[in-house]
Amino acid sequence: MLRPFYFCYFLAMAVALPFFPLYLRDLGLTGQQVSVVMSIAPFLHLGVPLWWGWVADRTRRTDRLLQLACLGSFVFYGPLIFVRSMPALMVVVAAHQAFAVAISGLSDTLALDRARHGEDYGRIRVWGSVSFMLACLLIAPVLAARGQRHGDPLVPILMTAFLGLTFLSSLTVRSNASRERPHARDVSVLLADRRFLFLIVVAPVHWACCSPYHAFFGILLRDRGLSETTIGHAFVVSVVGEMLALYFFRTLRERFSLPTLLAVSFGASALRFVFTGLAVSPAWLVGLQAAHALTFGLYWGAALAWLAECVPPQLRATGQTLYTACTLGIGNIVGMLGTGVIYDRTGSAAPAYVLAGCLEIVPLVLALSVGRRLAPRYDFSRGL
Repeated sequence: MLRPFYFCYFLAMAVALPFFPLYLRDLGLTGQQVSVVMSIAPFLHLGVPLWWGWVADRTRRTDRLLQLACLGSFVFYGPLIFVRSMPALMVVVAAHQAFAVAISGLSDTLALDRARHGEDYGRIRVWGSVSFMLACLLIAPVLAARGQRHGDPLVPILMTAFLGLTFLSSLTVRSNASRERPHARDVSVLLADRRFLFLIVVAPVHWACCSPYHAFFGILLRDRGLSETTIGHAFVVSVVGEMLALYFFRTLRERFSLPTLLAVSFGASALRFVFTGLAVSPAWLVGLQAAHALTFGLYWGAALAWLAECVPPQLRATGQTLYTACTLGIGNIVGMLGTGVIYDRTGSAAPAYVLAGCLEIVPLVLALSVGRRLAPRYDFSRGL
């Protein structure tokens, strides 16, 4: 039942990613204040998901931990409908994110477990992309028609409703409790694995480069005079590309090595971000987002395939949450705070995009050099 879960969860993400930063900006927050609020989750990612992951592995009830995380995320998001001051926003967002930061790692752990038993991870996860696309198509025109520029309460209302659906769908998810319990020494062995270390080095760099898109893309388009409808269309283009990459990832994985797939992702991301920062035409700004197929879809599939080959079964949740801690934690903190500073100093997010495109050269070089020597072998009987 992970497909319905991903579908519901990414309905909420379809509101959070394109429209929550705009909502904060409309409340009167500066670029740095927006980046600070958006950085709360990355700071919590530095440690909180590791606790969730370790408990999930020790109890072997990842499903129960996922349900608890979804419930807490739903309950603590509701007050955002009413709070508008910076201090109150930070408190409520922190309470919500203490639970929400665990959802991605725990759900992907369950999906990878199914992939190890023959299912196709990409075709499970793609249902999240489907719901994201549908929500963008439906929500963006509604927000544009309402035309509120002082913080439209419909944004937190929809987020709360979709998080409630996510919790209800999580109640149908079940995990396999038969695997062996991990021990502390298992974690030290994992951290000594050079294949794992390679991934947690390149992943934060790539994710930091994605931060202008994750937090300031809607703001970039708004500052260029484009409406919420255009913003929604741009995210739809992104998600269609992501869907195709995830759906066909297994086929790509059978034909190309993981370092090659990662290198293609990093190289395409470099071009996408530079041209997004330089583009002025709405058609170009929207069309360039098709590269999200490679920036996220291909990257995420390759990264999780790499994890599946490196992390022992008894440490699936711990390994997954350690990866997300480095990626969504360190990478997002550096990227979001840096983008906020650049935005306030230059009056635009465009320079942050150009800088991000240049920095993508770092993981590209690492994938083509170190990555080729460390690439894990692939078991074609698996569904990843």
